[in-house]
Amino acid sequence: MKVKRVVVLFTLVMFLISSLSFAETKKLEEIGRYTFVRIKGEVPTQEVMKTLLERYKADIKYGFDLAGYGDVYFAFLEQIETQSFEEASLPIGQKFMWMLFRSHKKVKIVEDLEWAGKEPLPVFVFNVIKDHKQYTFVMPRPCGNISLLGVERAKEVPICDIVVDPEKANINDPITVDMSGSENAEKLVIEVYNSEGIKLSTETLTKDSPKWQTQFGEPGKYDFKPVVYNYYDEASSNPCEASVYINFPPACKLVVTPDVIKEGEMVT
Repeated sequence: MKVKRVVVLFTLVMFLISSLSFAETKKLEEIGRYTFVRIKGEVPTQEVMKTLLERYKADIKYGFDLAGYGDVYFAFLEQIETQSFEEASLPIGQKFMWMLFRSHKKVKIVEDLEWAGKEPLPVFVFNVIKDHKQYTFVMPRPCGNISLLGVERAKEVPICDIVVDPEKANINDPITVDMSGSENAEKLVIEVYNSEGIKLSTETLTKDSPKWQTQFGEPGKYDFKPVVYNYYDEASSNPCEASVYINFPPACKLVVTPDVIKEGEMVT
């Protein structure tokens, strides 16, 4: 019985050791041995790199599927055609989520990687945005191994949109303010002003509840001036305003002549 316990304990210890070893960050000390794309001659320009990526797009798709990021592939391919690559140098110790490379003519992937070379690593950097996320990719300039540096919430420009219905109403009629057409908006703030420019109130909405209903007890013109904010609390800057006109109630004036009448006389 004791022997069995020892064997079981030893097996568990070995399993934990092997799991920890697999979880360790891999060190990348040099670049250029297992290149993803075949580069001849000098370090290529970004235009050349784009051409190479177009040539190897089938391998790129395979690599993205291998990494579990197949849903990002088409956005990656589409956006690298239109944007410029930024040249940068990654410091020693910089970590990568994963890197594609080629070994024995096969596309492979290594995850949890750290640059451990003797000097900073020259790379091309470009961002891909999909579903409100920004994927930061880099390619070491000497080899073109596509690598994912990180994923974060994208800094998308907030766009304000407001619709007021109805635009003309009577006193105390319900007025619906709809800001559901705004884009990249986490918070929506509406300030309400009267015809004299005096602020009457401020209403804060959310992307999950972008509509508001209000009413006015006095006739006149009322202005809605909203601003929306994105995830990073950056404000919208596009023109965005709406107005509603509350009708004056009809005035009633009654004149009766003559003031004093006799029986049988006409009254107007």
